[in-house]
Amino acid sequence: MTDPSPRDWARLVVEATDDLVYVCSEDLRIAYMNPALVRRTGRDATGERCHEALHGLPERCPWCPNDLVIGQGRTHTWEVRSPQDGRWYHVLNVPWAQGGRRYKLSVIRDITGRKEAEEDLAGRKRFLRGVLDSAGVAVFAIDREHRCTLWNRACERLTGLRAEEVVGTDRHWSAFYDEPRPTLADLVLDGRTERGPDLYPVFGPSPLAPDAVRAERTFRNLGGEERHIAFEAAPVRDEAGRIVAVVETIHDVTEQKRAEVDRERLALAVDQAAEAIVITDHEARILSANPAYEAIIGVPVERARGLPLGEVLEDTDPGFDPKAARLHLLATGRWSGRVGKRRPDGREIVLEVTATVVRDAGGVPRYGLCIFRDVTEEVRWERERLRAERLRALGTLAGGIAHDFNNLLMGILGSAELLEHEVAPDGPGRGHLERIVRAGERARDLVTQILQFSRADPEGDRRADLGAEAELVAEMLRATTPSVVEVAWHAPAHPCFVPLDPAQAQQVVLNLATNAIKALGTDPGRVSLAVERVDASLPLPPDLSPGVYYRLSVADTGCGMDAATADRIFEPFFTTRPVGEGTGLGLSVVYGVVRAAGGTIRVETAPGRGSLFEVFLPAVEGAADRAPDPGPAPEAAPLRVLVVDDEEAVREITRDLLAGLGHEVVLAASAEEALEILAREPGVEVVLTDRSMPGIPGEELARRIREAFPAVEVVLFTGHMEPEVAERARAAGVSEILTKPIRRAQLAGALRRLSARRAEQGED
Repeated sequence: MTDPSPRDWARLVVEATDDLVYVCSEDLRIAYMNPALVRRTGRDATGERCHEALHGLPERCPWCPNDLVIGQGRTHTWEVRSPQDGRWYHVLNVPWAQGGRRYKLSVIRDITGRKEAEEDLAGRKRFLRGVLDSAGVAVFAIDREHRCTLWNRACERLTGLRAEEVVGTDRHWSAFYDEPRPTLADLVLDGRTERGPDLYPVFGPSPLAPDAVRAERTFRNLGGEERHIAFEAAPVRDEAGRIVAVVETIHDVTEQKRAEVDRERLALAVDQAAEAIVITDHEARILSANPAYEAIIGVPVERARGLPLGEVLEDTDPGFDPKAARLHLLATGRWSGRVGKRRPDGREIVLEVTATVVRDAGGVPRYGLCIFRDVTEEVRWERERLRAERLRALGTLAGGIAHDFNNLLMGILGSAELLEHEVAPDGPGRGHLERIVRAGERARDLVTQILQFSRADPEGDRRADLGAEAELVAEMLRATTPSVVEVAWHAPAHPCFVPLDPAQAQQVVLNLATNAIKALGTDPGRVSLAVERVDASLPLPPDLSPGVYYRLSVADTGCGMDAATADRIFEPFFTTRPVGEGTGLGLSVVYGVVRAAGGTIRVETAPGRGSLFEVFLPAVEGAADRAPDPGPAPEAAPLRVLVVDDEEAVREITRDLLAGLGHEVVLAASAEEALEILAREPGVEVVLTDRSMPGIPGEELARRIREAFPAVEVVLFTGHMEPEVAERARAAGVSEILTKPIRRAQLAGALRRLSARRAEQGED
């Protein structure tokens, strides 16, 4: 048996293959069909035209390559979709000649499955490209040669570089840097992620993929703007685990970073805020609070968490209606007001509360925000300010009344003094006259106390050791109070000089201490006196200028006072004692003396809790050495005196007192009349004028006299003298200032001093 010839082997292969094989002649008739083609067509179409048998076309196929294959003898390969069955075929056309005739051998393979797979893959690629281009996240990819293979539209928008400028190159770095340097994708591709911390302030593994890394960096000019970018780079591996590409995503987290910084800044501000800030749930249970909450409310945040807000804010203000506040909050979304609260340590405070409803996007209440500010001191100082304003108004009123009253007293006491020289000591009516003088002097003393309240007459360079004066009062109290009352005392070892004279300092301490003793009644108790230095490092009352002060504190454990009583205690003639047991001037005198010295006074008290009075007085240097007393001045030589006052009774009494001293007197009812008299009567040596007159006041009259008549001395008298008025009077050229009611001795002393000065000037 002989082996098959090559032709036989070829025939066997053609007969056995699943590929479709046929031979076509020059006239397009089929010369041969292999079994596979016969099975596909369902018949042996040998002798028929190929376009009719295979494609069902009456005419030659438009794509027929016979001219190329048979006519030119060239092999032709192509892919075609059959119009008959719609399937794809790969066609190999080979020229073949035999017996002088030329043929076309066609081998046809059904590639429909491959074509469908390719189309599916192409569709998937188009879909993936569409997804990447539509994504809001910038994505690019590099291959193993560091060439960019993907640069989506978000990447274009973020960096300002178009895909055609980057894809196919290794210049993807140029989107971020001015000179070549590795991107995060390059580090992953090269396996050099250890360099990441040197290139990125924030660097670490990505939580989303095991082999991915994450980094953050701020770019001053990325796409024309400053941006904070978060990168993530992940490797793409083949079946063998080798990295063939790296995909990097770019997230613009600028706004998130700013929001994060804002949140951190806000959280820091909330933690360090002086106000208590509380977050509650929609049922008003506390969720969280800042550290100031514990400092203000007195309850640790851990204990408060979960408690109803109303339970924590147990109010002590009977005027506060929590139900009404809650209804207003729910209706309007906001409520603000002041609430009194008793802390766990028993201290009562006043809170300024602002509550806000926090709603979600749908308008549903989710949380409550409450801010508490401790305004206890503000409320107290506001009360003190209102009290001070009221007392200043009362002081002004008291000063005006004192002025008019002094004019009346001047007439009474002046007339009585004149009568004393006319009525013999044992003469009829002498006793009545003396009672008139005593009553007038008591009235004068009462007016003096009123004027002290209204800050009158603080002239002179005065210094008192407040500590020493307070110690004298404390020792006196220990010796005179019952043994059931404990008197405690503390003061610095060094002198505590304040701008009061010793009598005033002692009066301030004594009045406050006496008030404290009487507050104890007959019960056992304690009165504490203390003097201490208060410098700039310690808080001062807001109505004081910065500086160094001495604080006198007088505390008692007595009955205390309610707010309404405490608001009025410094008013003249106000007293809580029974009729006949007090004048109501003790504390008002303290107030006037302290305010005149540039200080202030405040009180803390509550019923059943005693009282604390604190007096703040400016610290001054020690007292200067006083000049030796020159002794009494000689009696004044007769002078020609012009008396100016709008009150007729005052003019006449002053005239009679001066005449009794041997002086010649001229009267004027106004400043204008006085200037006319001076202009026409040059012999006037002294002008004695009232300060408060209609038209031109006394200080202005003195200034005009000193300018026009420099040789004339001016004496100013008044029933009410403020310190700043005394300064203006001195500046206007006033030589002496007398306080009404003026007594004969006052006039004599003032004129003696004027005469002595005029004599000295004459000798010079």
